[in-house]
Amino acid sequence: MIQRLLPIALLCLACAAIGCADDGGLKPVTGTVTLDGQPVAGIDVVFIPVEGGRTNSIARTNPEGRFRLTYTSQHAGAIPGEYKVLFKQEEPDTGRELLPARFSSGGKTTFRATVEEDGDNVFHFEIESK
Repeated sequence: MIQRLLPIALLCLACAAIGCADDGGLKPVTGTVTLDGQPVAGIDVVFIPVEGGRTNSIARTNPEGRFRLTYTSQHAGAIPGEYKVLFKQEEPDTGRELLPARFSSGGKTTFRATVEEDGDNVFHFEIESK
């Protein structure tokens, strides 16, 4: 009995080590966000699918304004398709949104992105405070 289970156990261990989980066709998505021409840290970038039935992909910009989208805690990227793009930045103590609604509201944002099946999927977003 143990001899039969050993290969299965080893296969499961190997899958866990290399990540056998289906990524659902996710594509890597990276980019930068600048505010008034300067890289900005701590901005949440949210890709919201225009068509329903998919999960948002999110990221937070680093000090150089760069981001890399994640779909889940274990999977990076986004499913190919059209997205509205939101930018959010909350005040740490109050949770109050610091960016204007034209950037942080799904109904008001004019930012769009298309994640391509075979593209580079590198996006550069410039937001203006005025």
